[in-house]
Amino acid sequence: MNVNFYIDDTTFTRLWNNPDKYLEHLKCFHSVTMPDFSISTGSSGMPFALNIYNKYRNHAIAWYLYMHDITVIPSVPIADKDSYDWCFDGLPKHSILSVCTNGRVRAKASRIEFCDGFKVMCERLEPNRVIIVGRIPDELNSDMPITNYKTRNQRINERMK
Repeated sequence: MNVNFYIDDTTFTRLWNNPDKYLEHLKCFHSVTMPDFSISTGSSGMPFALNIYNKYRNHAIAWYLYMHDITVIPSVPIADKDSYDWCFDGLPKHSILSVCTNGRVRAKASRIEFCDGFKVMCERLEPNRVIIVGRIPDELNSDMPITNYKTRNQRINERMK
């Protein structure tokens, strides 16, 4: 079983503020997906410095968990093409990677942007497999081995039907 942080940033800020408090609990899982503090680029995105700070927080917590013998699956922020030069930095090649499609599948332009970024991620990082949390866009055309997990909201919506 894996735990991920594809939720609102404020929900897991407490992990950033006090990681030692959660170490023993996180060790109960087979793996932990690297935290995913938001990266938001483009004209309506966050200031560049805040994006870099959030990327730093993602990597810092992942490193800290790893140093405490927790298996960490890197989470890849797939933003717009202007961010490719830095958003894939520090992520391992030839490993399992995780991405999330929250907020990326309703609008066609967002789906296309995600699919384009996914392709570049695969070219640069050459993952063995990619875990996609959330709905896989119909436009995603990839030979990459993919494991798909539903988001919490998807599971709740299915139960409500």
